[in-house]
Amino acid sequence: MPGSSSQLTICLCRAPFFGILLWLTDEPDGESAICALGPAERTLSSGGSRECAGHVARLASLRRKSSSDYELTERRCGTIVMDNQHPSLSVVIAVFNEADNLPPLLDELTSVMRPLGRSFEILCVDDASTDGSLQVLRQLRARHPELRVLRHRVNSGQSAAQASGFLCARGEIVITMDADLQNDPHDIPALLEALRPGVAAVAGVRRRRLDNATRRISSRIANGFRNWVTRDRIADSGCALRAMRRAAIRELPVFNGLHRCIPTLLRGQGYEVVELLVNHGPRARGQSKYGISNRLWRGLRDCFGVRWFSARAVCGDRLLPEEDDSPGD
Repeated sequence: MPGSSSQLTICLCRAPFFGILLWLTDEPDGESAICALGPAERTLSSGGSRECAGHVARLASLRRKSSSDYELTERRCGTIVMDNQHPSLSVVIAVFNEADNLPPLLDELTSVMRPLGRSFEILCVDDASTDGSLQVLRQLRARHPELRVLRHRVNSGQSAAQASGFLCARGEIVITMDADLQNDPHDIPALLEALRPGVAAVAGVRRRRLDNATRRISSRIANGFRNWVTRDRIADSGCALRAMRRAAIRELPVFNGLHRCIPTLLRGQGYEVVELLVNHGPRARGQSKYGISNRLWRGLRDCFGVRWFSARAVCGDRLLPEEDDSPGD
């Protein structure tokens, strides 16, 4: 395998389920790819099918080699280098029209993450924003080398954005939060501390919601109905601030509304989920993306699907370590 100076470019095309297929090329100046459900930085030429065949052939040769000694770390948009290290923590943030909130969010988040003494990455998933959020994220990479910018081809919603982040996250622990500055990054150390051995996820519970009365009341009704239908007990399914083990979320089904149902789905797969009180701030910039019309009725309907899935789910932590079949054992 080439040394650290060799660069590989990730390219994208459609594939079943997640809609992503990654292949590797050896173009040192490639700017074409980013691990996301979105268009490349540059599109393939009319000879793309021939290029694709070449990429697949190279990937096949790479797959025949052992990959256990290498990890992928991103250096800049679309370009990665082989490195023996990977981040311990991945912070996944869904972004849709939050241009004004992104600079203070990234500044505050990195000021909390860096003193933890653990390697980390920040994955901001731009959900086809129209307010310049993508341009702001590109500029922020200059002062936040931990930032990875993922893009959606079309606006797909918060659940899809989180799922894209889960797919591309490299950390063993995945932290989710909103981009509107209402989640407090200073709660992250407490979430990590509560993620003790045997716990798959820690879900935040907003101790004092600073939303208007309509949102608070509708959320309380939805939480109560959701717990009744799913036969679970989650105090605040709408809180995006969570810390989860990446191994536990790899089999989550992807659908609109997933982000509200993750704790219940994980419990249905046999994982332990605990809850922790966290802070909640007012929205100072931008506009909320949710209201009764696009949240309450859809969320109530999703409850029946979650109940069905939980009843039919298989154990998530079911695989034992592979046995060593070497001769003489």
